[in-house]
Amino acid sequence: MHKKLLIGKMLGIIVVLLVLFMAAGVAEEERTDAGGQWKYVLEDGGATIYGFVEEPKDELTIPAELDGYPVIGIDVETFMSCQDLTVVTIPNSVWSIDHGAFQSCAGLTDVLIPPSVRSIGEDVFYGCKELTLSVTEGSFAEQYADYYEIPYITIAMTSHSLKTINVSTAEEFIDAIGPYTTIVLADGVYNLSRFDPGKVIAENPFWSYDDEDELHIHQVSSLTIQGTSSDCWIVVESPYATVLTFVDCANLQIESITAGHTPQSEYCSAGVFSFSDCENIQICNTHMFGCGATGLYLDEVRNASIADSSIYECTDDIMNIWASNDITFTNCIFRDTMFNKYAVQITGTKNLLIDNCQFINNRTKTDETARTMLFSCRDSYDIIVKNTSFRNNSAGDLDPSLRIALSFQNNTFSSNSFD
Repeated sequence: MHKKLLIGKMLGIIVVLLVLFMAAGVAEEERTDAGGQWKYVLEDGGATIYGFVEEPKDELTIPAELDGYPVIGIDVETFMSCQDLTVVTIPNSVWSIDHGAFQSCAGLTDVLIPPSVRSIGEDVFYGCKELTLSVTEGSFAEQYADYYEIPYITIAMTSHSLKTINVSTAEEFIDAIGPYTTIVLADGVYNLSRFDPGKVIAENPFWSYDDEDELHIHQVSSLTIQGTSSDCWIVVESPYATVLTFVDCANLQIESITAGHTPQSEYCSAGVFSFSDCENIQICNTHMFGCGATGLYLDEVRNASIADSSIYECTDDIMNIWASNDITFTNCIFRDTMFNKYAVQITGTKNLLIDNCQFINNRTKTDETARTMLFSCRDSYDIIVKNTSFRNNSAGDLDPSLRIALSFQNNTFSSNSFD
């Protein structure tokens, strides 16, 4: 009996201590900024505003950082019932606006929402009857306004929405990923398999890693990844991880980058660059190398231009293009790839042009060369290869059965097995 009472008392003390400890932990995260105006909590390395000391009035510009921390969120019902608030400008650091954040702000007439915002809760602007949102064309905020039938105007990209970030480490590169951003990489090697998560300020909704430590960049608009010179390398070590994977992105530019797998492996099941459901892609002065199984993978891509670039030493095929349209390769070199059955695979695609390029020393892995082709073109049309040279390639043919879909114009051939 006494033993049970003692155990009960001990459990009660433990519960009380645990509650006090948890409360102390919360208290440590809740802060007031050095300026004495904003109340915030630290989440994912950034500041989420949840209150204020003095109620804001008239025109308000929310700060982009507090005490050195980027402001990444506006919490639930933060500005609810601020009757004298009329205009609000949200900084480009903010990713999320939680539900009811501006609910019942009756005097609110204009809120500028930057393209960085990717999450907006329910009833954020409920009761704001005079409100018109200012949003960037094609942004998540525009979709939100459309869906909830909130009046809005679209604005051009300005210094408010555009930024350039210079980086010199893999951690800084990952940290900089976001919309309407130009990332300038200093010369060096950016190994995405060995970055230190502790040095990344915070995970954000624009990138994630899968089980193979493969970096996925998703739902980003107007992102430029630019090397200082061609001596800028983005690499991964796992033969099962694509170097960079883009999903549901638009207006992407990759310039002056060398990307691939290191160290080299005899087997690889992943590629170099992969784009799925993306549009308006520009790749310039960029080099994609093995042991990537596929140099370039395009799936449901609309409007892509690859110029002054190369794909070389891959272990499966040069490129694999599915259900895409308006794709152009200009002044590119495709060399030294050991392919399985097809070096270039094109399926369900229209309006693809390869112009003034070179195919050099691409060879099949199989001894049955006659059963392989340099091109495979299926269910596609308006596929043109012109002004292009083919030298020292080993394959059964270019694609003899589908010349209607695949048109060759003014090309030169020398020392190929199919000459």
